[in-house]
This record gives sequence, structure tokens and C-alpha cells, in this order.
Amino acid sequence: MVFAAIASLLLVAFLSLSTLSVVGVHGPLYDEIMKGSDYHADILPPPNYIVSAQLHALEACNYLKSGDLAKAQRRLQQIEQERQAYYERYRHWQEHMTNAQIREVIQTRSHPPAERFFKVVDAELRPAVASGNGRVADAIAAKLNQMFEQHEAGILEAVRLSEAWVKETETRAEGILRARRTLLWALVILAAGVMTVISIISVRNSRAVVDALNALNHAFEQLKNGNLTYRIPVQGNGYLEQALRKYNQGIDELTNALNQTRQTAKLVLGGIQESASGVKQLAGDAHEMGDAVSQSAEGVRHIAQEIERIAESVRQVQLAAQEVAQGAENTAQSSNRGVDQVNHINRLIQSAFTQLGQAEDAAIQASQMTSEGRQAMLRSEQVMQAIESQTEQTAREVQQLAEMSAAVSKIVYKIEDISRQINLLSLNAAIEAARAGEAGRGFAVVADEVRRLAERSAHSSQEIQAILEQVVEKTNEIVQAIQQNLEIVQEGGAVSQQVAANMQAVLSKVDGITQQTQESVQMMQQVLQASEEMLAEIEQIAAIAEQSSAASEQMLASAETTSDALQQIAAISEQAAATADQTNTIVANQIKVVESLNRTTSEAAAHVEKLMFSLGRFQLSDEETFEEKIMTFKRAHLKWVERVERMVHHGEMIPRDQLVSHKKCALGTWYYSVGQQQFGHLPEFQAIEPPHERLHEIAAQAVEAMEKGQRERAEQLLEEIRGVSQEIVSWLDKLYTRVTVSETRQAA
Repeated sequence: MVFAAIASLLLVAFLSLSTLSVVGVHGPLYDEIMKGSDYHADILPPPNYIVSAQLHALEACNYLKSGDLAKAQRRLQQIEQERQAYYERYRHWQEHMTNAQIREVIQTRSHPPAERFFKVVDAELRPAVASGNGRVADAIAAKLNQMFEQHEAGILEAVRLSEAWVKETETRAEGILRARRTLLWALVILAAGVMTVISIISVRNSRAVVDALNALNHAFEQLKNGNLTYRIPVQGNGYLEQALRKYNQGIDELTNALNQTRQTAKLVLGGIQESASGVKQLAGDAHEMGDAVSQSAEGVRHIAQEIERIAESVRQVQLAAQEVAQGAENTAQSSNRGVDQVNHINRLIQSAFTQLGQAEDAAIQASQMTSEGRQAMLRSEQVMQAIESQTEQTAREVQQLAEMSAAVSKIVYKIEDISRQINLLSLNAAIEAARAGEAGRGFAVVADEVRRLAERSAHSSQEIQAILEQVVEKTNEIVQAIQQNLEIVQEGGAVSQQVAANMQAVLSKVDGITQQTQESVQMMQQVLQASEEMLAEIEQIAAIAEQSSAASEQMLASAETTSDALQQIAAISEQAAATADQTNTIVANQIKVVESLNRTTSEAAAHVEKLMFSLGRFQLSDEETFEEKIMTFKRAHLKWVERVERMVHHGEMIPRDQLVSHKKCALGTWYYSVGQQQFGHLPEFQAIEPPHERLHEIAAQAVEAMEKGQRERAEQLLEEIRGVSQEIVSWLDKLYTRVTVSETRQAA
């Protein structure tokens, strides 16, 4: 009985295989049907059908006629893209089309008008747009319409032939199937009785295997789509149930690891952003300190100029005092000339009194400016202390960043270990499938798919590890830069303290000069009073002359003392100016270090964001809403606009390795996997792809323009990026509104 059943099954299998070889998948008839269906599906939509090129050409003619040449040029660029796509599909079907009639229709009826269409675009429309000749727009549009109608007629004929070809092939396949079906039924009925008994015995065992395979297949499908929330429902304690439980445990471990990685990445990103804020504040303090130091240097130079003026006044006082002494001696020797000499002395004393008044005002002003300079240096010292404190805080935060990166690295190693466990599970599943025989063949395919998924997970873990190594490297660079910045800040603080001490010495000297000048003014008042008494009492000229001589000698000594003090002040002022210049140089170096630290922090933030985007393609919990994904995509593209703006306006170049394609970014990864399956039928979802692809192209062009030094071109591309990014954000909002409204209606 068993042998009869086996013989019947072998015969059925032979007939089935022979039938499938002809009409089955990848058989001759199957290939003909699929080619006909593929061509039928490919010919009507663009690019095999130049309807899009026709539409762009008519729009270009309308823009040419209205004088909007910029839009007409953009339509010509789109026509060129449609032309390339058309010729690619034309060459494809010339190579793969096996139906002679359809190939002849393509070559003789649909392709020649399309060629003439593109030639008219190149020979007439493009030059007309370049010259702005709108008068020929209608004539060109008429020619293009005529050629498009001829092309359309050929396309429709090819569609008719392809439909007939598919129907004819399907009829042949049905005839073969009917001929074989009768024989197969006879054999099936013969074997049915035998197989019924065998089936009753094996159905109980095979049903459990099939159910387990179906459940595991569904779980792998969810895993492939990035859904890590699905768990296989398991009942019983058999071997298959244990394997399914191990799968659930592995997914739990993977979910926990990815959750920890995402949380750690968020913490790292928050730390980097906080560090960036501190660096910006540090840069502002450094600029403020530089301004204060520059102001101090300017004040010191102004003090030096005032001191030179005071010294000149003191020299004039010395000359006047010498003349007074000489006049007093002459008056004592010759009283006959007393009246004239006293009048001369009176004039000289009046001039000296005026000059000493000016010297007193200059000394007071110098004292005030010196005090202001000292206040500025004290403020500079406070700023340096604040910068030192902020730098130490930044160093601690960067150290925390390094510790977080180490934690992420451990989690990545854990993910690699989980991937190896999943790989071992897939090998065990393959062994069990081999034991199950024919019923386990599908399970073997699924196990192989699991193995590939495990390898991909391991590869992704290696990529994440590489990113983490870059983060650690950048963190070490930040620590070195902060250490260098701290040393510079400490040096600047020491210099500021030295300048403050020098300014205090200058202030003391200036106060002494002011006091001595006031004493000189009082002396000159006494001399002036003595001169008036000489004029009133000519008989006392000799005594008054002696008093004048003594007072002049005393004033000369005071003037010499004042001159020495002024020389000391001038030397101190020069030293203070040199110290201020040195401080200014140190502050400039510090600003450069802070700017370098800011760039390094931005690069580290970009690497962490890339890690978060890689994790974003997995759904780790049911609480992860569609709104969160939409907000993540919107922030990502607005962030790209900010990076391009910094590149164009501040010279912060974007590395080439970060210019991924529109299919490899966070939005693209979701769009072409989970998003396509869930929302691919929605027009709002379909409208996202063109501007998204264009955004990545423009960003690459902007980087290339900046590398070539074409800043104006980069600014133009930046404006275009802003518009395209807003369009993407708008479509994301519309998609979110469409999905949420649909869910609300279904709930109601």
C-alpha cells in the first residue's frame, strides 16, 4: 500500500514537474506571459511613453510665450531627464522583447516620432528659449503635438498587440494544463485513498510544524520591516515551542539593547548640545574680553599722550623758572631797571601760572583715565576667571560624553552577541527543517533569511561601532582642545593681574604728579603776589628779588622732580601697552581654539545624529507613534538646511561621507520599507519622493560649489534648498493629517 502510494506520488510528481517546466514559474510560457505583462505595464506610464516630456514641452512653450525664461529653462532640463529615461527603456525592450510584431511597432511607429520630438526640442525649442523668441512658441508646440500624436498611436498599437500576445500565451498554457489535468486527477484519485490514511496519521504532526513555520515566517516579516514589538504566541513545551520562545527572548534582548543605545545616544547628543552652548558662551566671553583688553590698551596709549603733554608743560615751567631766577639776580644788581624787569617777570609768572593750570587739568584727566583703565583690567580679570570656570565645566561634560560613548560601545558588543545567537538559531531551524523533509522546505528558506538578517544586524553593529570610535576620537580631540584652552585662559588671567598691578602703579604716580602740580600752582600764586608788591614798593625790589630767586629755585627743583616722575609714568605706560597687546594676542589665540572646539563639537553631534537615524528605522515599542517619526524627519531636514547655511555663510564644510543618497537617510530608509508598505497608496506619501531626491542632489551640488570657491552659486543653491525643504515638511504634515484623520474615522 505504501509502495503504491509512493509510486503514484512519483508519477504525479513527474507529470507535475514536466507541466511546470512548460507553464510553471520561469518556464517558457511563463516568461512570455510575464514579458507581455511587463511590457504592457511599462509602456503606458512614463518613461516608455513620452507623455511627461510632452507636458513639459508644452509648459516650456507657454513660459516662452509669456517671457518667463527661467521656468522654461527648468522645463528643458526636465525634458532632458525624460529623454534619458525614455532611451534607457527603449534599449531595454529592444534587447528583451521576443515578440517580433511588437518590436516592429516600436521600431517603426512609436520610436521614430519620439526621436523627431526630441530633435525638435533641441533644434527649435531650446534655441528659442535661449534667445527669448516667444513668437515661435505656438508653431513649435503645434509640431510637438503632431509628433506626440504619432508616437501615441504607435504606443496604443503596441498595447493592443501586447494584450493579444498575453491572451494567446495564456490560452496555450490553459490547453496544456487541461491535457495534463485529466491524467493528474486519475493518479490523484488512485493515491488519494492511500494518502488519506497516511495523511490522517501525519496531519496531526505536520499541522504543528506548519503553524510554527507560519508564525515564525510572520515574525521574520515583522522583523524585516523594523517592527521589534511583535512576539510569537507560544503554547506547549515541545521542541518547536522552545525554539519559538528562544526567538522571543532574542528579540527581547535585541529590543532592550537598541532601547539602551537610543537612550544613551540621546544623552550623548544632549551633552554635546549643552557643550556646544557652553562653547558659544565661551566664545562670547572671549570676544568680550578681547574688547576689554583693546579698550585698556587704548586707554593706556591715551594716558601716555597726556603724560607727554604734561612733560612739555613742565619743561616750559622749568624754562620760566630759570628766567625768573636770572631776572631776580639782575634786579638785585641793578635797581635802575627794576620796574621794567618786574613787569617782565610778572608776564612770565602769569604765563607759568596758566601753564601750571593746564598741567593740573591734564594730571587730573590722566588720573581719571588711569582709574578707568584699572577698572577695565579688573573686568578683564573677572571675564578670564569666568572663562576658566566655564572651560572646566566643559571638560567635565566632555568626560561624561566619553563615558557615555563607552557605554554605547558595550551595548553594541551585546548586539553583536545577540546577532550571533540568532545566527545559531537559524542554523538549528535549518537542521530541523531538513529533518521535517518536504514540509520543512519553506522553513529552511525562512531560516536562511534569518541568517542573512543576523549577518546584516552584525554588519550594522560594526557600522555603529565605527561611528562610536569616531565619536570617542572626536571626544579626545575636544578634551585636548579644552586643556589647551584652559592653559591659555590661566595665562591670560596671570597677564591681566600683572596689567592691573601696573595700572595701580601708574595711578599712584599720576596722583603724585597731580599733588605736585597743585603745589606748583600755589607757589606760582605766591610769586605773582610778590611781583605785585614789587610794583607797589619799588624800594623793596632787592628783598623781593631774593624771595623770587629762592621761589624760582624751589619751583625748578619741583619741576625737575615732576619731570622724573613723568618719565617713570611714560615707561610704565609703555609696559602696560605692551602687556595689553600681549593679552590681546592671547585672547585672539583663545578665540581660535574656541572656534576649533565649536567645529569639533558640531562634528561629534553630526555623528551621534547619524547613529540615532540608524536606530530610527526600528520600531522598539507600541508607544512609538507615527507623530514622533514625522517630527524626527522634519527636524532632520530642517537641520540639514542649518548645516548648509553654516557652510555657505561661515565656511563650516560638510564632509563628503555625510552626503548620503535620498534612500540611505533616515526618511529614505523608512520611506522605502515600512512607509511604502503602510502608506504607499496615498498621494501625499508619493509626493514626498521627488522633492526629497532633489534635496539631496542640491546639497551635494552646494558642497561641490563651495569646494570650488563658487560662493554665489552655493548661495543660489541654498535658497533652492530652503524651498525644497519647506515642500518636504509640508507634504509630511499633509501625510500626518491624512493618516490621523483616517484613523479617527475608523475608530468612530
